[in-house]
Amino acid sequence: MANEQFLNELLEKLKTFDKKGAESVCQNLINHLYSTGEKFKAKDAEKIMQQLRNKRMFKLMLQVGDALIQTGRQTYKIRKLYAQALIDQNILTAAISILNELIADTNAASSEDTNALVENFEAKGLMGRVHKQLYINAEHPGVSHNAQFIKDAVNYYLDVYKNEVQKNTWHGINVVALLFRAQKDGIDTSEFPDAKMLASEVLETIEAKHNMEEANAWDFATAGEACVALDRPNEALEWLSGYARMPYCDAFEL
Repeated sequence: MANEQFLNELLEKLKTFDKKGAESVCQNLINHLYSTGEKFKAKDAEKIMQQLRNKRMFKLMLQVGDALIQTGRQTYKIRKLYAQALIDQNILTAAISILNELIADTNAASSEDTNALVENFEAKGLMGRVHKQLYINAEHPGVSHNAQFIKDAVNYYLDVYKNEVQKNTWHGINVVALLFRAQKDGIDTSEFPDAKMLASEVLETIEAKHNMEEANAWDFATAGEACVALDRPNEALEWLSGYARMPYCDAFEL
């Protein structure tokens, strides 16, 4: 079966959330990957993983990702998506291992490899998410190692945001949310920027993009979150309404 056929069959099943049909296509794909040394187009493999993520089929993402990685067909993006599936399945230690390797590999890539830079930022953002989840799962902010989880999460997100504040706004708004939560839980955040000032900065960036008609779905979502942080609920609803109406806003985004 050609690469495109696997992809097209999967897309047909996912349109109607046909989980059993998607499982069948993915199992056929996995069998194909292990039984042949034929090349499998990286873009097709990435799109398969992406489409499974869009429908929140994380277990299938792990199974397909395993086969792609074990047969040497992985890319930076596939490894990133595989780690994301691990996080959504709450398999956090394995996710940290995958992400640490991905960060190291993308750091070592050529400075001209823009794809490596993008995936480096994405991987660091997911490391922030892992530590955020570790903090939430622990439920005891008064314990020092749990407080460190949320500080580590802030540092991962903040590092990426500071690197390119005009572009990495979703990292910035995660910093805002984590700082509010840490303060609510009595954790000292004096070493970090002021949450409301940061929320205003993020919102101003996205408003400028929106005025130039360059804002995407994630920008709308991030602006909505910034408005929540700034206690501007009506504006938040407007941004989130626009987000939900984006044609490519799928189950994962919602």
